[in-house]
Amino acid sequence: MDWKSSGDLFAAPPNESDFVFVNGLRFAAPYSFDFVCHVKKRQEGKNIVELFTTEFPNRPRCYYENAYQQGLLRAEKATPANNGSLKRKKSATTDEKNEEDDDKQHPAAPTETTETKTETTAKTAFEQRVTTPKVQPLTSLKAGERLRHALHRHEPPCLADPIVVIRVTQNMVAVCKPATTPVHPTGQYRRNTVLGLLASQRPDLGRLNPVHRLDKNVSGLLLLARNPETANALREEVQSRLVRKKYLAVVSTAVKKIDGRSSDSRGSIFETFQGNNVVTVCNAIKYDARAHIASCAPCETATQDGFKTAETKFALVAVSADVAKRSSVGKEGPVIQISERLPLNTALVLCEPVTGRTHQIRVHLQVLGFPIANDVKYGGLGTGDSARIEGQLKTCRELTIGDGIGKKTSSDCCPETSHAPVETINNPEWPLCPHCPMVAHGARDFGDGEKNENGKDEPGGSAQTRAEDLERLYLHCSRYDGPAWSFQAPNPVWVPSDVVVDLDRERG
Repeated sequence: MDWKSSGDLFAAPPNESDFVFVNGLRFAAPYSFDFVCHVKKRQEGKNIVELFTTEFPNRPRCYYENAYQQGLLRAEKATPANNGSLKRKKSATTDEKNEEDDDKQHPAAPTETTETKTETTAKTAFEQRVTTPKVQPLTSLKAGERLRHALHRHEPPCLADPIVVIRVTQNMVAVCKPATTPVHPTGQYRRNTVLGLLASQRPDLGRLNPVHRLDKNVSGLLLLARNPETANALREEVQSRLVRKKYLAVVSTAVKKIDGRSSDSRGSIFETFQGNNVVTVCNAIKYDARAHIASCAPCETATQDGFKTAETKFALVAVSADVAKRSSVGKEGPVIQISERLPLNTALVLCEPVTGRTHQIRVHLQVLGFPIANDVKYGGLGTGDSARIEGQLKTCRELTIGDGIGKKTSSDCCPETSHAPVETINNPEWPLCPHCPMVAHGARDFGDGEKNENGKDEPGGSAQTRAEDLERLYLHCSRYDGPAWSFQAPNPVWVPSDVVVDLDRERG
């Protein structure tokens, strides 16, 4: 590992041997990482142990004290002039807020591991740990000082579905993002991301810049710019609403009762869509970044208290055979496709978000009364995929560095792959690592949450959260149409083969 360039995925891309595939999951081999941040004005006067304990409380003070004594936690008298431009300078709070939020979902596996974009020429914290004769006494920090935390980074796994490159032009790359793989480094993910994998597998594409975002559990079309000028131009088109976006979703036509049973949703789905007309939801949205959930205002005009205007258009494409039978479909106006392959009590819906709020489609479908079928966070009932997920969670709990890395493994999704050895379990360089000897970040938290009397994970428990991390959400980005360009992704496996999806069909 080249510590000096470890913050730039494209300058120091991961190797193919940095990934291991087991039981349909893709793991990133644990690696050394140099986290860098800067002291803000409001943090002046604290020493480095106090600052990290306050700003990153997911680890106890004793950990930071030990890390400082061992040279893993250090302060440098660097000035902005010697540390890159001001625009790239990081602060101790803004850099790891995403990581801190992510850890709130998984409290048993805290780390602060954020992307280091700052280019440096000074010795890294790890190098200084080796060469510094003795640890200096703790001193008060000043604004602008650079802080470094050398750590052993473990990432959560993703499903092993590959990234499919759809088309490459001079200025753009269109790919089909698999569900459960984040777009860019965020939270505990870095290498196990779309950008990390493309930097490793397709160096010929060069440095890539995401034009828009897709939630981790959402699959489908992702547009990447090959230069900053194109990225800025495309983002401007998206923000100016010059780009039409089409998504597909499988929604539930039943809602959960208090006793856990299901009942018909409020009104027939045919009544809601009146045959096959477009239904528009305009409820304003507010996203809680701490709780990772969006909420809707009670009416379209309520935009106070942090709510932002939002608009999504929905059209009914197909219904499952049982829904059609109960509703006597075919007698209520225009014919809707009937699928024998859709899950019971579901329908396939075409979604067109006019605005681009976080979780917009998901929460607007909830408001409509037909949440995404396996989107438990927004009212979905879940799917029959629990056996697969439980087996994969078991793999996460059991896979250790000694067992999982450095030997050949195979899965149904990936070819047999060999992997080079990484740090051993007893590596003396990382005696404080909370994740070793496990491969996955927070592996001890995979499936060990609170259980109710039926043996199921308690809602909101850590095990439930981990299960959601491995769920392919029934939401797929299908097409983006710009003023002078258009890209379309193939349908996901959960779109039934007996349904014809016409993204060009106008309804009204």
